[in-house]
Amino acid sequence: MKIACENCLTIYEAPDEKVNANELIECPVCQYVFINKRKIEVPPDDTEKSAAVVDAGVERDYGKTMYGEVDETGKVKQAEVQVTEGRLKAIPEDKELFVVISDSSGMEIKHQIKTSECIIGRGEGSDIIINDPETSRKHCAIDIYENKFVIRDLESTNGTYINDTRIKEDLLKEGDRIRIGNTLLTFVVKSI
Repeated sequence: MKIACENCLTIYEAPDEKVNANELIECPVCQYVFINKRKIEVPPDDTEKSAAVVDAGVERDYGKTMYGEVDETGKVKQAEVQVTEGRLKAIPEDKELFVVISDSSGMEIKHQIKTSECIIGRGEGSDIIINDPETSRKHCAIDIYENKFVIRDLESTNGTYINDTRIKEDLLKEGDRIRIGNTLLTFVVKSI
């Protein structure tokens, strides 16, 4: 099946067995990780559309964790992501999660993530406070779904970057570099 990378817009062939098995799919050009989605079925224009089907594609922004199938004419079809649908937030019992903050002087500060939703920003309501004027008060959040780690930008002014790619929402993996404002963080997963 042909799909289009939402990150770099490359159109490439993804193995049908990976798509049908709901496996993660990685873009061969930018290595952006995609999460399989479910199709939004829209009836032909000459039939009555149900409100549920129409609402599924209206005014929803799923960020960078979506991709679209490419039809025979090369157009990208509508797509919706199933990143965390039906999954409960929970810290894995067999792992410790950390964010290591590196400042401009080369000093590193290690923060353990102890909750299933960790807010990072410069405001007092954040779980991890970053002393950087280029960071929003609530800049981004890391959501933990046992062994799935998702980072979301919280509509920050200067954006959230994973490995130098601006994201709205994306999967995190061990060693990913997160940049918010002028601050560099590294996501660390340690087995217990």
